[in-house]
Amino acid sequence: MAVLAKGLSFCPTAKFNAFQLEVDLFRYERLMKLKQFFHNRSISSQSLEQSTKFKLKSSFTPPGTFPSIETYIKSVKFDIQRNQQMIPTRNNLTRRERTCLQDLKNNDRIIIKPADKGGAVVIMNYQDYSSGIRAMLADSTSYTCIQSDPTPSTLRKLHGLLDLAISNRWISDKEYEYLLPKFPQRPVIYGLPKVHKGTAPLKFRPIISGTDSVTQPLARFVDFHLQPLVQSLPAYLKDTGHFLQRLTAIEEEREETLSQGLL
Repeated sequence: MAVLAKGLSFCPTAKFNAFQLEVDLFRYERLMKLKQFFHNRSISSQSLEQSTKFKLKSSFTPPGTFPSIETYIKSVKFDIQRNQQMIPTRNNLTRRERTCLQDLKNNDRIIIKPADKGGAVVIMNYQDYSSGIRAMLADSTSYTCIQSDPTPSTLRKLHGLLDLAISNRWISDKEYEYLLPKFPQRPVIYGLPKVHKGTAPLKFRPIISGTDSVTQPLARFVDFHLQPLVQSLPAYLKDTGHFLQRLTAIEEEREETLSQGLL
């Protein structure tokens, strides 16, 4: 329980990973080379007009040598490795806590999820969790059973829409490549337990994880372009703070109206 009490965002001290160090240094070196390569380079109005937030990540690495950057990276790598040998790593978990954490990880009879509200950590029997999710999906008024994965057909429809968009120049070539995923994944459903309800059997809030799904890039694209329109609506509320500001403004307006009425 002491391990879970630390929260699901707690990060145990990791062992030194030499390979990951090489990867991180390579990315850092590439970033510095890109900044130096494009430093003081003018950007044409045409390329600025064609620039877009929605494009695939570039793998471009500037050609040529950069002696000062390469020397600096070697020095950083040497210092990290030397400090790793000289300064012992302090573990933020005891040996017993690490053993418990490993046991929890390897226990396939339980599942651990954050509560829907309140920030609690909930440990459930996996069979009960699975039964609860299946019972929720069995509700024919909310869900429809399908016989096959719709990802291929959805991808074909998306391909047709994007072909139409690119032919009419509604989107750029880079946006077309970004919006058409090459290897889309099937979305996954999971449930957050509603422990605050206090009901039995336990109810769940369904969450669809669409990471790397066929519509994820399109959803980001549409959301980005709808934001200015949504913010112009009279009923738009950004967050709780914005809501409280609106209430304060309404209260001040009401008091001002009452004062004028009394005068």
